[in-house]
Amino acid sequence: MIFSIKFLKIGHNNSGRTIISYMTYMKGWIFIMLDRLSLILTIIGALNWGSIGLFRFDLVAWIFGGQDAILSRIVYTVVALAGVWCISLLFRERDVEDTVGEIR
Repeated sequence: MIFSIKFLKIGHNNSGRTIISYMTYMKGWIFIMLDRLSLILTIIGALNWGSIGLFRFDLVAWIFGGQDAILSRIVYTVVALAGVWCISLLFRERDVEDTVGEIR
């Protein structure tokens, strides 16, 4: 039995494999977006550290009013959390089929 929900097939295909469900697809999509957002924030942090190392200029502190400003501390914390999330990328096995399923 195969039927579609928003272009996602649920059921079994001819080889007997279960086709990805809508909830599994959404869970995968959320993780993909978290991965991308974390990578973007980590790159921003790396560029900021590069500007500190090369020019002794803290771009985040300059934009948000100094290193002790609450907004700067929030940005530093969010970038640090993104870096911790990116550690999980090193240990995750990803296959194209795992992230997209058999959606066509």
